[in-house]
Amino acid sequence: MRINILASWAYLRTINYQEYTSNVAKHANLMVDSGAFTDYWARIKASIGKSKGYVPVNLEEYMKACVYFDALGAHYIALDYVRHEDQTMINMRKMVDAGLRPIPIFVEGGNHKNLLEMKDVNRNNMICVPGAAKVDKVYFHDRMWRVKQHAPWANIHALGYFRLPNALKLPIYSCDSTTWVDAQRYGHIIEFDGRKFKGLNKDMDLARYCSPDDLKVKSYWHTGRTYGNAIAMISFIQAMEYCTQRNLHYYLVECTGTSQLLKVIVATLIANNHKLSPIVFNPKIYQHVYDEVSDLHKNNRQVFWKLWQNTLEGSGFTND
Repeated sequence: MRINILASWAYLRTINYQEYTSNVAKHANLMVDSGAFTDYWARIKASIGKSKGYVPVNLEEYMKACVYFDALGAHYIALDYVRHEDQTMINMRKMVDAGLRPIPIFVEGGNHKNLLEMKDVNRNNMICVPGAAKVDKVYFHDRMWRVKQHAPWANIHALGYFRLPNALKLPIYSCDSTTWVDAQRYGHIIEFDGRKFKGLNKDMDLARYCSPDDLKVKSYWHTGRTYGNAIAMISFIQAMEYCTQRNLHYYLVECTGTSQLLKVIVATLIANNHKLSPIVFNPKIYQHVYDEVSDLHKNNRQVFWKLWQNTLEGSGFTND
């Protein structure tokens, strides 16, 4: 199995995206989101004076980057304009006319007749369906079935959706979410029980993972470098493996401002002796390893990427 990673262009455009994507694509299945949803909220904040220095996502700039992503064999999502079907379709056509093969976006409220134009655009006939965030789940599930009904040939990617076991009952090919970072966002730690996710009770359930003294170290549960996040990381990789065996492909989302996904993966697997289960390390060991990996990422990227490669290979992840 290869790890699946989704990274947003809204983030990638602020770093050396060639370095990041080329190294990730060697050892993981990479998908690049256009960053349109992030751009949508940034635009709203700027319009009400809540954000300064707003720079919109530029289609031409994104298309140039997609040429690079395409050469890596990575998937990349067409630049949509949230809830605006006409502009979204125009963007997709421009990308196709430039020789690109993006994953089309079927926007909320879109005309199902437009699905036919999306056929054969992406090399895997994938279509992205957004709208999972902050909506009624019954409505979103129904939307998946209606898209599949009108486009039975489509491999649907459910943007921002990963609920088990429901996801396995829907006609979707792949999905993604940022839920794995809830431990560091809200102090809410999630565990995969072999079928679905459940939240851990810090005062009881976590005793299986560390000593009573470790439970008293509150900073490990609430900072951006939490041991709880490492537990969640293991759980979501286990869930990824579980879903892959059932032909559903889950993508871990790179979350900026809260965590560097690659650093968390490397530190988690090293501290756990390259094993996915059971979790045997403790907060102090994990924190020490995370700090070392973070320092490498900051000061010696060449060595960091070699460590990333060795860690995945040592953990049994393949390049197939």
